[in-house]
Amino acid sequence: MDSSYHPARMPSGAAEHVCRTLGALQRSSPDGDRLSASAYQRILLYCGVRPDLPGWRHFLLGALTLLGLLALVCGIIFFIAWNWAAMPKMAKFALVEGWILALAIVVCWRWRQTLARMALLAVGLSFGGLLALYGQTYQTGADSWELFRAWALVLLPLALLGRQNGLWICTWAVANLAFQFYYANQALLLIGDNAWQRFPWSADGLLYAYLAAQLLCLILREALAGAARRRQPTSWLAKRWPSRLMAGYLLLTLTFWVAGTVLDWSSADNRLIIVPWALLLLIGYVFYRHRRPDLCMLTLGMASLMVVGGVVILQLLYFSWETEALLLIAWGVGHPMLICGLMALWLTLCGACLLRWRREMYPQQAPDIAPDEVGALLQALQQRQLLNARQAAAVANFDHSERLPWYLRFALTLGGWLAAMIILMLLVLVLYAVGLLGSLNGASLAFYSALLAVPAALWLRKPTIGQQQIGMAWAIAATYGFYLAIMLIGDDYAQPSIMLKMLCFLPVLAVMAWAMPNALYRLMAVCLGVFLLVQSLGYFSSRYLPSALAIGLTALLVALLLAGWLQQVIRNASRPATGDGAWRYGIPAGLMALCLAAIHHNLLSDIFGPSSGSTMLATMLGIGIAVGLIGSALAYTQRTAADAVPVYLPAALFCGVIALFSPGLGLGLLLLLTARYLGSRLLLATAGGYLLLYLSDWYYFLGISLLHKALLLMVSGVVLLLLAMWVKQWQAQGGNHAD
Repeated sequence: MDSSYHPARMPSGAAEHVCRTLGALQRSSPDGDRLSASAYQRILLYCGVRPDLPGWRHFLLGALTLLGLLALVCGIIFFIAWNWAAMPKMAKFALVEGWILALAIVVCWRWRQTLARMALLAVGLSFGGLLALYGQTYQTGADSWELFRAWALVLLPLALLGRQNGLWICTWAVANLAFQFYYANQALLLIGDNAWQRFPWSADGLLYAYLAAQLLCLILREALAGAARRRQPTSWLAKRWPSRLMAGYLLLTLTFWVAGTVLDWSSADNRLIIVPWALLLLIGYVFYRHRRPDLCMLTLGMASLMVVGGVVILQLLYFSWETEALLLIAWGVGHPMLICGLMALWLTLCGACLLRWRREMYPQQAPDIAPDEVGALLQALQQRQLLNARQAAAVANFDHSERLPWYLRFALTLGGWLAAMIILMLLVLVLYAVGLLGSLNGASLAFYSALLAVPAALWLRKPTIGQQQIGMAWAIAATYGFYLAIMLIGDDYAQPSIMLKMLCFLPVLAVMAWAMPNALYRLMAVCLGVFLLVQSLGYFSSRYLPSALAIGLTALLVALLLAGWLQQVIRNASRPATGDGAWRYGIPAGLMALCLAAIHHNLLSDIFGPSSGSTMLATMLGIGIAVGLIGSALAYTQRTAADAVPVYLPAALFCGVIALFSPGLGLGLLLLLTARYLGSRLLLATAGGYLLLYLSDWYYFLGISLLHKALLLMVSGVVLLLLAMWVKQWQAQGGNHAD
């Protein structure tokens, strides 16, 4: 390993971009210019995309420490919420203040290390628990917004001291919560007969001031980020995600307000809000399109415009319908057909505008990555003879205009789902207009869905992204039509019949996935197929087989699916140009949906009946995930280098044991490790978001008292910190094998 190599928790954006481009070039480059598998692995190691043993140690140390500290903080807060009467109040204060003091000692002791930043974040969060304990113990009579205001005032100096985005976002979020509670409790006092004499503004005026403060915070953040980017591009202030989070929240608030005003236009008394909303979009377009290009900010603004524009179309046509000023009415369905057509046209125009910005702004590079970062990395790779000049030039000149960033793909996917519903509605209206809706049955609906699938398959084979997005909407509409057609076959709507129809839909879904050459559609199809397959097998096995055999059979299916997914991940790591990612990401997405569904097993039992196996779904998933993970790790470590065993076997055992207790938690931890193995920041963020969603949902429905929940969190935090201490004792030597 080169002496200048330093293991990182996650690769830089430039490193991930270069390695992804090299993987794409493996398909299109001549044989003489292609990298060998060993050369590609050496590049992945040097860039930090594929972790070796020191890289794993660095990642696990940070992840376990952060998770352990957060678990302890949450455990202490929930312990305070339990308000154990048998515990003296001084002992409660000693517990919280002692914890804060211990964290403060860690901050001072390890000031220049990442541990200090994590401990400082834990200190800021723990002060919220201390303030809550103070109000709970002495019953000060303060409103909840005053607690959050005091908490924000405590977080502010910590954020100034710590100089980290996490603390600043926590301060911003707590301050927003303080205002929300204040507005909920106090805004009604501003409305009354003498409100204008007592106060210079109304409740709406208070909201205007709040939005102005939000805008000022965003402007200040952008100004600091611009100055930091000029001085030091890698500075914490130069990160883009805090500004995008703040802008997204501001636009979300304004969009709901403006949309509500448009819907209630005749009686709305705050129409003036449309002016600042329009000015914000216009100024934001000029700034982020020409002054400081940022496609994510433009996507947020376009999403707001799409929502408000759709509401305006609905309102205008509804008003025209009420006044009988619209003359485009035929067969009694012209009005809703016109609404659907205009909505589809509006969504298409907005999507086309976003795609044009993508092509114009970042033709040969990925967004959010400076060209000089990529150039410096390519130069370093050439100096170490990992790339030749022709390969480096191919990477630098590679056309990335057809690769969409995640936020743009997410926005277009949501638009595609909405467009699919519009297409289905238009189909229903056309059938009603020609008098065929009354005779609609499963066979005829399947025929009409097949008619929708033909243009979908043709559009998805077009080279441009815009045509593929149109094809995606038609493909989703056709798939949903096939599902409804199968459900309409026969007159039996009992639970066994419904589950059998779901099984019959799986071959149709497989044929659609084969016929539609689109990676995102196939990913969604694989996700839905995994969910339906496991759920159906769990239903029939638990209905007709003994419970032990039913659990074992369904767990075996889950284990095979998980082992197949891990095999795809490993294969992608060695040959990155193979496949389109549908199986690599569709299988875990389906398992994630199943884990979330297992929490709400009562709802599944209400839908599919008490014998649907829903109550045993969590057990089936936990055993299957544990068996598939541990079995795959044992098989994999037997055919790889010996220095991989200290990572994969303990990690598999740990995640497997957690999965037996909570399947979604074990799967989420596995996704975190997979994200680091692949060097994917997007997968890491997805895994973190899923863990947060699953834990909050699972924890809320956990059938134990709040005291036991608090103790469970505390014990988990201690275990995670002990694991972090164990990881720190690893000998960082001889770990050149990524696998």
